[in-house]
Amino acid sequence: MQGMAKMQSVRKQTAFTLVELLVVISIIALLIAILLPSLKRAREQAKETACKSQLHQQGLNIQYYLEDNRQHLPFMKGLNAPNRAPYLQYQIILRLWPYVKDVEIYHCPSAKGTDPETNRPLSVRDYKPPSSVVTNPPPGWASTNFSLGSVYGAYKNDREFANMVKRRELSFIDPEVLRDTSVQTIGELYTEYWYNDWSEGSRYPGINGSPINKIPYPESTVLVADAIHEVPRHRGGKNCMFLDAHVSWYPQNRLLDNRPNLQCRDAQDRDQFGNRPYWSWGLGSGGDVADGLGNCSGPIHDH
Repeated sequence: MQGMAKMQSVRKQTAFTLVELLVVISIIALLIAILLPSLKRAREQAKETACKSQLHQQGLNIQYYLEDNRQHLPFMKGLNAPNRAPYLQYQIILRLWPYVKDVEIYHCPSAKGTDPETNRPLSVRDYKPPSSVVTNPPPGWASTNFSLGSVYGAYKNDREFANMVKRRELSFIDPEVLRDTSVQTIGELYTEYWYNDWSEGSRYPGINGSPINKIPYPESTVLVADAIHEVPRHRGGKNCMFLDAHVSWYPQNRLLDNRPNLQCRDAQDRDQFGNRPYWSWGLGSGGDVADGLGNCSGPIHDH
């Protein structure tokens, strides 16, 4: 009897009161509230790092491509003559396929959901393709009110792409899809990155398919970046890979300044020479700088 009484006494002493349980629950809830933002930041940082790694890998592949193609950069076809937009952005995958046969390096891990600032989707899979050439998005892609100026999912009428499918070089795509008359684009092959489609003109060197030795400042010239110009994907900005294969992050306003009534000398998206926005960086210098946006007025430099 004394032993049983002793055990009951121990149980009473070790049991939690309601107040103690509520205190413990409150502490746990407080710790969760403190740790969740940190965990979210760590997760987003990991995605940004993975994106940078993928861009760097693409940069290395382009260096291999340059060696095999007489120092000419990869070429993307434009669907309007003479090779003008909309461009087949996914063709960068076809050009670099011999070096790394992995479509995942073209899929940014942060390309999901909606940007809270612009309320626009982060993934090309949530946009309509250019209506001038493609009337329907690939099967499985969302159809929103937003559209893109380039084709990011493989265009079925692209002969090069179709031949690679037929030769089974792209083994993850069923050749039967080429016979489906209801399908214009193939959702299995796409890129979440934008390849600089600046074409050569009379005043400035080109990037798309051009010899790299014509570009005066390759370390300042953006070659590949997160897709969708107006939408930041990482911490309110984008990752950019330059012609020398280095990758850097920039805030959105540093890349694309769309403020109304903008004076050119006040534009925040200029490089050290005055070229703007980021797809024009490194293409001009001195008194002849490139303005690839055309939304500012006045002189670029103060005199």
